[in-house]
Amino acid sequence: MIRFAEEKSFHEDTGGGGPESNMHLIPYLFHTTLYVLNTTRLAQKESAALDKFLAQGPSNWKEDVGAIEGPFYQLVVSIMVYPPAKYVPKICLQRNPTYNSTYSLFPRWVENRVTWLKRILTLGGNRSKRMATAEFSHYRSCLIYFGLIDGLYSVVFKVN
Repeated sequence: MIRFAEEKSFHEDTGGGGPESNMHLIPYLFHTTLYVLNTTRLAQKESAALDKFLAQGPSNWKEDVGAIEGPFYQLVVSIMVYPPAKYVPKICLQRNPTYNSTYSLFPRWVENRVTWLKRILTLGGNRSKRMATAEFSHYRSCLIYFGLIDGLYSVVFKVN
């Protein structure tokens, strides 16, 4: 997904195909990842690491700029290890007809969405400081990546 967000070629990884056709691989990659996490019983370990990652204060965010298990990795892991809520409470739908039932299935995403956005933008900003100037182009791939993840929650995992 980071290749798509950075508008890089997929040729090295897939041997060709356009970005859109390669994005069709995402559900299969998710399925493979979930299989590995469940069979190796690493989901609890990753969940604990993710909770620790999210609990870090802004003063520690600069350390994640070059980390392999930085914000991009942790954001995808969050999809795998934070399961959706079991049901949407009917009372929520009755009290508020505009209640977004798609997001209500993913309370951890809603709860941490702004934090994720801040982490991703901090990553883009810190990477741009290495180049001495901060331009929108440095933040663009981070915003596209965040939009892809948010799109998964609002479109792919849609309730209706």
